[in-house]
Amino acid sequence: MKKFCKIMLVDDDEITIYLNESLLANLQVSSQIASFTDGDEALKSIQHRCPFKNCPDLILLDLNMPVFDGFEFLEAFKKLPSDKTGKVQIVVLTSSSNPNDLQRVKELGVNQILNKPLNLEKIQSILN
Repeated sequence: MKKFCKIMLVDDDEITIYLNESLLANLQVSSQIASFTDGDEALKSIQHRCPFKNCPDLILLDLNMPVFDGFEFLEAFKKLPSDKTGKVQIVVLTSSSNPNDLQRVKELGVNQILNKPLNLEKIQSILN
């Protein structure tokens, strides 16, 4: 199975983060997993760490979060210089089935949208 150097989880639900971290660790798809409970902290991490320290290869992003949601994260991420975003793959992992949300995500440049919960099949689809 393909591996990522670093995966970033962005979700306001700590139980979801715990379950996703456990699943990813058990499948050994990454040597490093960083988790954030809001988009602002995740974005700040990318701004301050990349390209100098291990940037994430994959971001699993929730849409509906208080403070700084997934849409705000995507809009701010698009404005970052390419040396911070060039190789990063973003997958939206959401419970939303609102067609407007899904259309907006596509307009913001995300190609892969998956419904929660994360599972083996969904991880395999990301890796492929």
